[in-house]
Amino acid sequence: MELANIIGLKKEEIELLAKNWITTVEEFISISTNSDLTNNLQNLLQVNDSRYKEIIDLLLQSSSISKINEIKKFKNNQFKKGARRP
Repeated sequence: MELANIIGLKKEEIELLAKNWITTVEEFISISTNSDLTNNLQNLLQVNDSRYKEIIDLLLQSSSISKINEIKKFKNNQFKKGARRP
């Protein structure tokens, strides 16, 4: 789902994310589930902890539980070995 379709997100927040190639709820959730990157997202958005939590809640509510579980499962299956030769 496109971030632009989420009621409650500010235009400036959507634009900041889009400049960094984050345009969908799934992309945002995927990044926010990585504890190393979640602070980067908050800094990118230039929001305090309270607003960041609001954004996370908005996006989680707009995504189905099955989609969230799919994202988490995919991330847990990665071997983090980088690109492999064919």
